Amino acid sequence: MADKGLRIKGFYGGARLKRMNVELTKKHLNQLGNCIVKLISREAKKDFAKRGWSGNAYDGTDPIWDSFSYRIAGGKTIEVVSTFPRIGMLTGDGVPEHDMTWLTQEAKDKHPEDYELTQGERRRRMRKAGKVSQGERLPLVVPVSQGTTVVFRTAPLQLQDAWVHPGIARFTFMERASRMVYKECAPIFALAVAQYLAKVSQGGR
Repeated sequence: MADKGLRIKGFYGGARLKRMNVELTKKHLNQLGNCIVKLISREAKKDFAKRGWSGNAYDGTDPIWDSFSYRIAGGKTIEVVSTFPRIGMLTGDGVPEHDMTWLTQEAKDKHPEDYELTQGERRRRMRKAGKVSQGERLPLVVPVSQGTTVVFRTAPLQLQDAWVHPGIARFTFMERASRMVYKECAPIFALAVAQYLAKVSQGGR
């Protein structure tokens, strides 16, 4: 598989087979990698559906369930990687409650270069470096989703009055998928054992 994205999980290919001296071949590892990726994708889709999230990436890359791939490291370890933005944060400790200070008029006034010109500002031939307080930029307006409706709200004036992000609880799809590997990918391990026993019965030839 393509070596891309952020490493989010490692699986040692053959921990349960090591005691039997059964080695997973590269073919087995690739089969196992594909099986693991399918498991993670399936469980991720469940988590996002439960939270009512679309699963689409804000940067235009693949949605969460299509963002996973794997690579084989050290000949025995399958590393799962993902291109989904902030995947490490979502599968790590989550996002704590925090002030959204960047969504304030004060923030736009202090760092206007961080805020693209809106259509209304372009029509008025405003400069990106202009300040809201001096009438050189329009006030910051933020689209807020309320169910199937989008409401446009004027951002608070000062940093101290910033809206509070409620935080994002960590996702558990990685843990669930990890627990399912040996059960749902069992045919691959069984094949490795069968091929090993066949080799032993033939005297290792």
